[in-house]
Amino acid sequence: MSAQKKRNFQIEAFKHRVVVDPKYAEKTWKILEHAIHEIYNHNASGLSFEELYRNAYNMVLHKFGEKLYSGLVSTMTLHLKEIAKSIEAAQGGSSVYQDDFEKPFLEVSADFYRGESQQFIECCDCGDYLKKAERRLNEEIERVSHYLDLKSEAKITYVVETEMIESQMQRLVHMENSGLVNMVVDDKYEDLGRMYSLFRRVPSGLPIIRDVMTSHIRDTGKQLVTDPERLKDPVDFVQRLLDEKDKHDKIINLAFNSDKTFQNALNSSFEYFINLNPRSPEFISLFVDDKLGKD
Repeated sequence: MSAQKKRNFQIEAFKHRVVVDPKYAEKTWKILEHAIHEIYNHNASGLSFEELYRNAYNMVLHKFGEKLYSGLVSTMTLHLKEIAKSIEAAQGGSSVYQDDFEKPFLEVSADFYRGESQQFIECCDCGDYLKKAERRLNEEIERVSHYLDLKSEAKITYVVETEMIESQMQRLVHMENSGLVNMVVDDKYEDLGRMYSLFRRVPSGLPIIRDVMTSHIRDTGKQLVTDPERLKDPVDFVQRLLDEKDKHDKIINLAFNSDKTFQNALNSSFEYFINLNPRSPEFISLFVDDKLGKD
């Protein structure tokens, strides 16, 4: 082989497509679950912690992190509840569940949801993020009913609310192309209703929605009542105002649970921008005359 050919000769890396066994997640979790029970039963001498770590890492790598987390919580919870019951019986009923389990459980959960909220906020639009947050909240409530002391429900839901809703509220409502204003403009009642039900769970959640919506209504109305082209046709001018009012009334009724504070804010906003045009009373009178004349 010539020197030139030797210089051009390259060894390409072996390329292969990694195919994950459809039952991989279940099989791997069973191995980890068995290991957890063995550890709790003080039979860990035969376990390879390096192998267990690799299995857990690979589950996350193959996007089965949620299954790993849920399984770990469920398995640990059941075991710790058994320990708590035994100790309570031995101590005549004094509960150690809260002190021995609840605190680390809540700390681990907070870390998990804090990381997940950052992941979701970077890759999802506002509507999709809200769906994921709602699902996580419902999952934790369901998990409490199966595995935890019912007194823990308020505490774990507070963790989810804080990490997935309260920490991201401002970014969600102002999210470009999908935030609150976009939802209002496009009449996305389902997404708006989901935002309302989630935000009402945290302090200042509803005021944020109300303030952003009010600001949008006032800006839109101001443009309408000060547009010279709109003022050329008084009847059309008033009809557009009524259409805007009907649109937002419907949003409040369908998505915001007919919330009186939102309705009051809407009425106040319309009063504000209608009064920006000194001819508004005249236009309204002409509109009424036009409608009565057609009847």
